[in-house]
Amino acid sequence: MKIILVIYSLLIFVSATALPAETDSLLQAQLRYSNKLFSEEKYFDAVTEYKRLIYFDGLKQLHFTAYCKMAECFRNGARLDDAISAYTSAIQCSPNTSAKDKIKLEIAKLQMLKQDFGASLSILQDLEKSLEQKSTVSYWRGWIYMFMDRWEDASKEFSISDSTIKLKDFCDSISQKRYDPEKARLLSAILPGTGQLYTGNYFQAAVSFAWNALWLYDVIDAFAADRIFDGVVVGEMLWFRFYFGGRESAENMANEKNKRIFQESLLFLNNEFKGFKP
Repeated sequence: MKIILVIYSLLIFVSATALPAETDSLLQAQLRYSNKLFSEEKYFDAVTEYKRLIYFDGLKQLHFTAYCKMAECFRNGARLDDAISAYTSAIQCSPNTSAKDKIKLEIAKLQMLKQDFGASLSILQDLEKSLEQKSTVSYWRGWIYMFMDRWEDASKEFSISDSTIKLKDFCDSISQKRYDPEKARLLSAILPGTGQLYTGNYFQAAVSFAWNALWLYDVIDAFAADRIFDGVVVGEMLWFRFYFGGRESAENMANEKNKRIFQESLLFLNNEFKGFKP
């Protein structure tokens, strides 16, 4: 392998003084070799060869192609920042506006995978002004909202096109499964245990109701017997503790259930969804 690399390097170096036709032939040979490494999934070896191609391509005829392929290599190697950097370089030598917009869209997807959703949404907003197919922007914005756990917003984006109706239905189904933490907290404030009941935690609901009922009864009994001090102590130390703790518990349970639903939904999209993914 090292001998082959040395031979290619010498050939390309000699091409600097060769005739234009010979130079082009050698550069094309270097591109084919780089692509071969890419197809063999030797991504970082391929990056080295694409960089070599860029270095010797004085007329920058293959810069755009090389930078794009380098970005793919970095992406496949899970080096997202390097992939974004390579795509940014590709933008500088893109042949036309259409090619530039496609590269920006790829950068938006990479920002999405990095969970830099603000940057990704900003790029899509700019692309919405220039891309011919507005549905493309809506599609990927919908994916961003799914990653942000904003299923209702994602559903609106997927409702724009008939081709994404399955994703819209999926988002709607997730929205229906989710729990409202504020509702769980409010229910527990009205009647202890009902917030836990709302989230499907029946045992915790029974415990919360029982403890609150017990200590509230003790408070009322103490005040009825003119044991004011006992009533205040039990109320402050026990009943209030379980009452306010139950509200927090119901809210936390709703949030935990939502996290689980979110994780399961992303797992389903990764394993079962057959369409375009980031």
